[in-house]
Amino acid sequence: MKFTSQYPDTIYRVGVKAVIKDAAGNVFCVHDTGEADMWSLPGGGLDHGDSARVALARELKEEINYSGDFTMDYMGECIYPSRAISAYVLYMIFEVTIDRQYVPHAGVDAREVAYLQLSELLKYEDRQADIIKKFGFGQEIAIPMSN
Repeated sequence: MKFTSQYPDTIYRVGVKAVIKDAAGNVFCVHDTGEADMWSLPGGGLDHGDSARVALARELKEEINYSGDFTMDYMGECIYPSRAISAYVLYMIFEVTIDRQYVPHAGVDAREVAYLQLSELLKYEDRQADIIKKFGFGQEIAIPMSN
């Protein structure tokens, strides 16, 4: 995928994603305001000077209206060619544990949030769904670097 935008082909936007599971193993997902009919893990881009933790805390507030304490454990990374910003995004994926008293509800940057089962994601074949399937449910999915 060749982009002509503010980001040259050799620069990645760096982002963080949170894998949050309920007691039944369902994965918390966000229906993003910036993408059409697509579920994703909560998260987003790092701003200049952000640590992964600071960025994740901000994104959890913006997308799922969560501002409590959390733990995070690094799971891996993947590269995602984003059409929304016309750039490649290097996502760092973290397993995140939040306060179990949290009641899921969308923040300002999400249309809808929900804990989803793998079976509910099978009809989605976009890269964000693949990221959820791979990191949230342990599916063997090769996430491609280009279209």
